Amino acid sequence: MLWVLAALILVLDQSTKSIIIAWLDWGESWPAEGFLRFTHARNTGTAFSLFQGHSNILSFVAIIAVAILLWVYATTGAKSFILRIALGLQLGGALGNLYDRLQQGYVTDFLDVGWWPIFNVADSAISIGMVLMVWYFFTAKDEEPTTVAAPVVAELGRGGCQRCADAMRYGTFNRTTDVVSQTDI
Repeated sequence: MLWVLAALILVLDQSTKSIIIAWLDWGESWPAEGFLRFTHARNTGTAFSLFQGHSNILSFVAIIAVAILLWVYATTGAKSFILRIALGLQLGGALGNLYDRLQQGYVTDFLDVGWWPIFNVADSAISIGMVLMVWYFFTAKDEEPTTVAAPVVAELGRGGCQRCADAMRYGTFNRTTDVVSQTDI
């Protein structure tokens, strides 16, 4: 899923940029006025057009970002569907903008919405991926079973303190009501 989504974002990003480059001259907008326009812009900086003129440094930063995304994928195993989507969006977006920087020396932007700085498909994918990743890491639960297995119940019967350990670890005593009586809780 991660690789398919990253490839899809990369292809969508590069194809939309190619259309804008072929269709509009640099600085030209269509329609000429309005809240939502397509405006051909060149960004030698980063998001929100910060750090203009530092494309070489930003290319290096993008390579590091791609390496970090691959490291996160490798170390977490990306078992979660949400995490795979977040990483795929970010990876595809980072590769799309990196390709522009390496090929052209700048990133082509074209989505012009109101007062917001002009952006592209890759920027959108990176932003959505970041929001999903932050949400995932702040709301993720352990992927261990949430029921008490028979050996744990046996340990409880011998006076062990597994339920205390469970309460400390999970913030509550995880149980199956048909295995542990309400008085044991």
